[in-house]
Amino acid sequence: MQTKMVVAGLLVLGATMTAAAAGCAKQQKPDYPVAAMRDDVAGVVKVTFKTGADGSVSGIRSATFSAAIPPQYRSGFRSEIAKALREYRCAPSATLSQEFDFKMEE
Repeated sequence: MQTKMVVAGLLVLGATMTAAAAGCAKQQKPDYPVAAMRDDVAGVVKVTFKTGADGSVSGIRSATFSAAIPPQYRSGFRSEIAKALREYRCAPSATLSQEFDFKMEE
């Protein structure tokens, strides 16, 4: 039987701070998209997002997907990451990036 595990790694994009370096006091792991889990699709998604004056995430600016994630699954990954980011509390008025590594493990 397979179980899911989401590992969130952090990545620096040039002058953009990572979520951890920005002092994101609260982070949430995204759920694994159901269709991707069913079809054993795994890969890395890198997102850049902005925070508002209160430190909440105001939206995803960009998302890049590893080649291992076929296009038909990308909206599911992006949606689950967006849900998780709604729970983040970070430094106010910042542009941040984070890399999410979705892996299926037995």
